[in-house]
Amino acid sequence: MSVIRRKNSKVWRIRFTAPDGRRVQISSGTTNRKLAEEYEAKLKAELWRENRLEQPQTTWKQAVVSWLKTRDHKDKRNVQQRLRWLDQYLGDMKLSQITTSVIEQIKAVKLEEGAKPATVNRHLAIISAVLRNAHKTGMIDSVPAIPRLKESEGRLRYLTNEEAQALLEYLGQDPKRIHLRDIVQFGLATGLREANIIGLQWSRVDMPRKAAWVPAEESKTGRALQVPLNDMAIDVLKRRQGIDDTWVFTYEGHRVTRCNNSSFRKALQVLELDDVNFHTIRHTWASWHVMNGTPLEVLMKLGGWTNMRTVLRYAHLSPDYLSSFSGNVVQNWSTSTA
Repeated sequence: MSVIRRKNSKVWRIRFTAPDGRRVQISSGTTNRKLAEEYEAKLKAELWRENRLEQPQTTWKQAVVSWLKTRDHKDKRNVQQRLRWLDQYLGDMKLSQITTSVIEQIKAVKLEEGAKPATVNRHLAIISAVLRNAHKTGMIDSVPAIPRLKESEGRLRYLTNEEAQALLEYLGQDPKRIHLRDIVQFGLATGLREANIIGLQWSRVDMPRKAAWVPAEESKTGRALQVPLNDMAIDVLKRRQGIDDTWVFTYEGHRVTRCNNSSFRKALQVLELDDVNFHTIRHTWASWHVMNGTPLEVLMKLGGWTNMRTVLRYAHLSPDYLSSFSGNVVQNWSTSTA
């Protein structure tokens, strides 16, 4: 308890810190310590109610604004799309009203729209991140449970040589799509993600050494990535030289800000590649590597992955990968029985 008596005084005084940070020092008006302590408890409860219950509570929108200021979201476009969708259900709802039950209803709606578990989980991840930040900053006392859906790995889609060639040829037929052809070809050659391709600057390219760099702040893993450039990548860079002094990939004098645009989707439609998107280019690069003998450990480093789990998705494309080690136990057996 924080009740004290001043020297030469029989009246108990109350001293404590209020929930809003104010220092409270007041006379209890009594010489009875027990009554003073009861008064202190009552006063603390009233100040807590005033601070927590009677003041306007933080809404979902306010919490989202706070969360967006906490970090530089590398996948801004997708984050914004998910937030817009969530806004129609959470919008001006107070954070204290966002319970597990509410989140389950949102999950059900998204599934009814035909979204896959992975897509639903991306939306749930946004909710979780916003609420965790709200809890960290004192907007809410706790974060509700947010169960995720089990995701299926599904079929790994990659382009065949014929499909990739057809795509490059189609994009190269129209001068307005030449930059997309170069971007796709560079992606097939390096396996870089869309954001890293369109963000590539000439200052991060060393043509003589056949290397490029992705700084840590622009890497999905938060680690700097050195990118070896093969002949196909060098050919693309040579075509882009002299077009812009800063950015490698531009269109009509401006930096390219998006690859998966209407022109790219139109090309996929014409070529009947309905199950393909721009990220398929990265899958294609990795798949071709494995099919041509690149060890998974090397692929992990080339692709900038931080764990083997993601890379193992491509293991089935290399039937010799596991069989090359299967004889090790036989060699040991032969030695022990000789």
